[in-house]
Amino acid sequence: MTSLIPSTRKPFSWAVVGAGPAGLAAVAKLLDAGVDPLSILWLDPAFQVGDLGTKWRVISGNTKVALFIKFLYACRSFKYETCPEVFPINHLPADGTCLLKEIADPLQWISDHLRQKVAACQGALRVLTRQGAGWQLTTDTGVFGAKKVILATGAEPRVPEDARTPIVSLDVAMDLTRLKEGCSASDRVAVFGSSHSAVVALYNLAALGIETVNVYRSPLKYASYYEDWILYDNTGLKGYSATWAKEHMEDDSLKTLTRVHQDDPACEKALSTCTKYVYATGFDKRVTFETDASVPLIHNHQTGEIDTHLYGFGIAFPEGKTDKLGNFEHNVGLWKFMVYLERILPFWLAA
Repeated sequence: MTSLIPSTRKPFSWAVVGAGPAGLAAVAKLLDAGVDPLSILWLDPAFQVGDLGTKWRVISGNTKVALFIKFLYACRSFKYETCPEVFPINHLPADGTCLLKEIADPLQWISDHLRQKVAACQGALRVLTRQGAGWQLTTDTGVFGAKKVILATGAEPRVPEDARTPIVSLDVAMDLTRLKEGCSASDRVAVFGSSHSAVVALYNLAALGIETVNVYRSPLKYASYYEDWILYDNTGLKGYSATWAKEHMEDDSLKTLTRVHQDDPACEKALSTCTKYVYATGFDKRVTFETDASVPLIHNHQTGEIDTHLYGFGIAFPEGKTDKLGNFEHNVGLWKFMVYLERILPFWLAA
């Protein structure tokens, strides 16, 4: 598709960096608010719905289909009601979960639609610097100015500096087909973590009959549903991962799985027998560009503000939330992003 970049040197009103679900929502909500489409610069290397569309399609999600559907209809500018294609997600049970490809495909249709409305530029941000009261964005394809910038750049699985090798990347471990190519029955694989992604890696390895060592820091946590809130909504296991963990990780019934706490003296011995390692211990914001030393990319988790007229949004810059029992979590999920954006965007527009 042809990028719609005006020839004028006048700065854009807004620049949105990233075309994953958060970037899509940001562009659409700006349009819904009446921002001139061609005053919005939208920058992404691929416009393929970010990691959701390129890395995680075959992963079983832990979000109910009903919330995915709400996301698709949450922005007028998505125009999902006009989509001529009938995607499978439209007919899945609302209370169930699904593979992430079921939401990635309609989001790709939305991305292609939105890309024709705004000044879309296919390329990567390389340098972000202050320019007067706004910002300068140096990209693969040119240098642009923008009064305000929203970073929706996604996140990468966290790998410690002292990580053991060889590493099986998390996106491979969570994809059964790719995992078959990356590991064999002769391997013994260590999986660090006890989150949703760790459990997906563990049940994929179990399906291949590969011996695993699960190194954990915290006990297994499950989301608990109450009348008007969810305990461990963001950190607890849900859906199939919760069911599998309760059945296979709460006792020693799975003969190919050994669980050991990271502080257990037996941990080092167990790890020494492993041939490959998977790290599922969280995500860190993706930063593939340079900034001024005076602009640390740390956001206010209530407002999304990083600096004057610079905002962060999505999995890289999530909302912080304390539940009714005082537990602090980062609020991550497509519908949660949308609710957060609807609350904070008016303040960004007024700034």
